[in-house]
Amino acid sequence: MVLPQILIFTVLFSGCADFYGEENSKEFTDSSLDSSPVKHVPVNGVELGYREFGSGEPLLLIMGFGGKMDTWNKTFVWELAQDYRVIIFDNRGVGYSSDSGENYSLELFASDTAGLLDALEISPAIRQSNCSITDLDL
Repeated sequence: MVLPQILIFTVLFSGCADFYGEENSKEFTDSSLDSSPVKHVPVNGVELGYREFGSGEPLLLIMGFGGKMDTWNKTFVWELAQDYRVIIFDNRGVGYSSDSGENYSLELFASDTAGLLDALEISPAIRQSNCSITDLDL
């Protein structure tokens, strides 16, 4: 059996938020990321808020600690959504996600991310990080 794969794209401290300049890309069809409703899923004792755009192979964008999913550059998300099912989410305690009062750790955030993928029935993952999108066909 062939399982779907997901590409995970991580950004530390939203360093790639302006990866695509607004003036250098196709016109975005909506003025914000609000064109997709916020959905919630229970994970590890919290509710994680997320949005989805496009269709195709799943691509999970992980915002750096403290950054909200709405911080992603809309043109960047739109460009990716032309070929992928783009999923953005808020980490626990940020934006549309709740908080359990548990001490934060990288392990906890990684577990939350894995839980989100499980809840969305997406596995396994291919990791891409630090704005390295050379494997993406943009």
